[in-house]
Amino acid sequence: SRFSTRGLPLDEVTIPEALRSSGYTSGFVGKWNLGINRANNGDGYYLPDNHGFDFVGLNLPLGNSLMCEEVFFHYPEGPVPNNCFLYNNSTLIQQPFRHENLTLKMVQQCKDFLTAHQNGPFFFMFAFYQTHTALQPSSQFANRSARGVYGDAVNELAQGVKDVLDHVENLGIAEETLVVFTSDNGPSLKECTEGGDPGLFSGGKGTFWEGGIRVPTIVRMPGYIEPGSYINTPATLMDLLPTFVELAGGDASADIGQVLDGRSLVDTLFRGGRAAHDNLFFFCGEHLFAVRR
Repeated sequence: SRFSTRGLPLDEVTIPEALRSSGYTSGFVGKWNLGINRANNGDGYYLPDNHGFDFVGLNLPLGNSLMCEEVFFHYPEGPVPNNCFLYNNSTLIQQPFRHENLTLKMVQQCKDFLTAHQNGPFFFMFAFYQTHTALQPSSQFANRSARGVYGDAVNELAQGVKDVLDHVENLGIAEETLVVFTSDNGPSLKECTEGGDPGLFSGGKGTFWEGGIRVPTIVRMPGYIEPGSYINTPATLMDLLPTFVELAGGDASADIGQVLDGRSLVDTLFRGGRAAHDNLFFFCGEHLFAVRR
């Protein structure tokens, strides 16, 4: 609910905070899911503007869920207001929020940020809420895909990514901009046709099989990364922070002053180097569930 004492602690160093000393301006739109309030139902303690982002546009502090659907299929009583918030920066603007054209509005805010900061170093995080349920594609995408509503959501996501990349090209900064497209987990199999497909891998979201923890990642930087190339070495999302900091000219562990679980992928991506990790360990709480070599 909006009154929650849980969230990302402010003493955790985020990517925008780690890049600030190198002169980077940072922006965010999308699915935050890292908390709202701590002491009361309006302090906004855990919102992204308190975690180093200079610009924060439209954001979903508690994410998107089935409780936010507007078609009354899973929840006949309609959206659950206490779980469905849309903020612009730190201001609550819609409760429950509407999905129609929300991605389009986020894309426009991203493009405006890129235009404003095209001449300086920047970091922008666009956390698309697709394809997390509730699947509520905007009207121009609804009932278009042979894959049903899931395919409609994928198409809306794909159009948003294309629009952002086209804008990067139009600004003439493609060769100076590293783009990373990835996901936090595998498909939600319990959603059946409203979930994704792990292909040949076992398991899905919430499991420690490859279908749950192995996700595709696409990295783009024309002139530096060969189009169509493939890197078959394991990495983790925790590697992104030290990678970005090294590319910005810093050393993440030294700058932050603590040992990091993530390791820089600069050698792996740009110099044909070996994998950043010999092993990756996957825990649930204090219990080890999987090891990837």
